[in-house]
Amino acid sequence: MHLKYFLHISLLSFLFLLSLAGSAQDSANAKKYRLFTCDPKDQTDIKILLRSLLKKGAPRRPYDSTHVPDKLHFSPLIAPNFTPQTGFQILVGSLFAFYTDSSGSEDISSIVSSIAYTQYQQTIFPIAGSIWTKGNKYNIQTDWRYLNYPSMTYGLGGGTTLDNGYFIDYHYLRLHQSVYRTIGKNTYLGVGYDFDRYWDIEELNSRGQDSASGGTDFDKYGFNSNATAAGISLGLLYDSRKNQINPDGGSYLNVSYRPKFKFLGSDANC
Repeated sequence: MHLKYFLHISLLSFLFLLSLAGSAQDSANAKKYRLFTCDPKDQTDIKILLRSLLKKGAPRRPYDSTHVPDKLHFSPLIAPNFTPQTGFQILVGSLFAFYTDSSGSEDISSIVSSIAYTQYQQTIFPIAGSIWTKGNKYNIQTDWRYLNYPSMTYGLGGGTTLDNGYFIDYHYLRLHQSVYRTIGKNTYLGVGYDFDRYWDIEELNSRGQDSASGGTDFDKYGFNSNATAAGISLGLLYDSRKNQINPDGGSYLNVSYRPKFKFLGSDANC
């Protein structure tokens, strides 16, 4: 039944987008709009589509690829979704893109965030950022996340069945921050700090209400209601893409080493 509703919503969303495209193309004195193309000069933003619908005959604004520092490009997102792990969910998010310098020598910076609430009472709130300084001398990367994520798990190993499933409820906070410095053309060396915290970890029965009776992998290998991992990160980055949001060329490689240490707040050295 859930899959049936999801297919209905997807079909209606697709037809709605097609209707927007058709209406935009029929607007008086408007150029042809294209929803799907790799050429940024021919791509159509949803704001332009809405503008053409609300203001008939409005001319299309020309494509402008120049660097404008401090000018914020904002893209909102509202998306219904369905996965077996979350059920139905509604996601509200946004993407912010900008340049930090007008010289045209640095890549576009971006910050993306969203918040989702699901049918199974899960909350998902990530914030990710990639900030480039003048001449791409430094790249500042942010990966922050908060989750309240009750979900079904089936233990360790590949021999479990559906009957082995039980619920785990927990809260999770992830704070990863790193800074990369250029050491060569499109090549960067970075260092950062990683903090991961789990708390209020609780086993639940198949109905997701009472404590599990025992015999799960948590009981076999040691159950703990809280866990912390903290340490440094060392990374090597190669990124020749000029636009990381919508790349039309280039290569990307990121190799990192993330040890954990007690003196930085971790539960164990690893």
